[in-house]
Amino acid sequence: MTPDPVPRKPTNRLAFRGPVSWLLSRQLLAGLKQIILAGTYGEQLDHKDWMRAEVHRPFETSTDEFWFDYIADSGDAQLPTYNVAYLTMSDLRAADSVAGAEVTFGLASNLSAPEINLPRGQFLVVGGDTAYHIADYQTLAERFWKPFRWACTELSKGAPVPRRPLFGVPGNHDYYDALHGFNRQFRRSLDKHVGTFDVPPPPLDIPAFERTQEASYFAVPLPFGWWFWGLDTQEGRLDVRQRYFFAQVSERCGGAPPDRLIVATPEPATVCGRLADPKSAIVKTFKDLGLEIPFMSDASSLPPSKVRRTLTQSLGPMRRWAP
Repeated sequence: MTPDPVPRKPTNRLAFRGPVSWLLSRQLLAGLKQIILAGTYGEQLDHKDWMRAEVHRPFETSTDEFWFDYIADSGDAQLPTYNVAYLTMSDLRAADSVAGAEVTFGLASNLSAPEINLPRGQFLVVGGDTAYHIADYQTLAERFWKPFRWACTELSKGAPVPRRPLFGVPGNHDYYDALHGFNRQFRRSLDKHVGTFDVPPPPLDIPAFERTQEASYFAVPLPFGWWFWGLDTQEGRLDVRQRYFFAQVSERCGGAPPDRLIVATPEPATVCGRLADPKSAIVKTFKDLGLEIPFMSDASSLPPSKVRRTLTQSLGPMRRWAP
């Protein structure tokens, strides 16, 4: 069943769907079968057979700045998701840098001041657990797709909102649906073939974003010599296709991971500023890719030019690695 192509935004705060209930709620109990099946048979199923990852086209900038947006744990209550969605599609202008100054959100073309203090990101990354409890088609449509469509309609006021690439890495709640919902939300669109092969528009398409992925992991060249890697570290491990893909990317960068690298993973390698267990799967994954672990005990052997950022849905730390 395809959701309403132009869903109506609720007229008051109470009409938005609230947060999911966690303790023996009807929503949770209804999804227990899928959760148990995913936990029991997940390792025996090949969820990535459809994936054919490609390096995304390079991003460019004409200034000395480059911006992108990152969110995670997104599809819970509709109102906060709507607010976050509004921000990811907006430019921000502040009248002054002092506290309490007037702040205006909106499309750059609609803002009165020529200066945009915080521009909309050139792409959006959704860092895992796109919807709760199970990121299946219906839950994504209700708790992720609809709030983003409402925000887009509110911002655009009938004018088109420029599309920016949309990327995602799956968390465990995305895997409870065997990545079927994730596929519908993030896989590359077939819009250009509509009318040629009588293909219907993608039901979870968001007008302000362009779906570009053909896998649950990706690599994006950024300006200034940076790269962005999105890892699908289900249970802390990488499948053989993914290891091969990032090995090819490293070869493209001179035989090793790039010195300037941002890595997004749904599972952190640190907890409260401390290293994860050296024997844990996520630590092994980083080492298999030739990546140092955040909060390493000795950074003196690293070249001064090496910088890496780690983004994770569990609010993992970001740190510059240099002596």
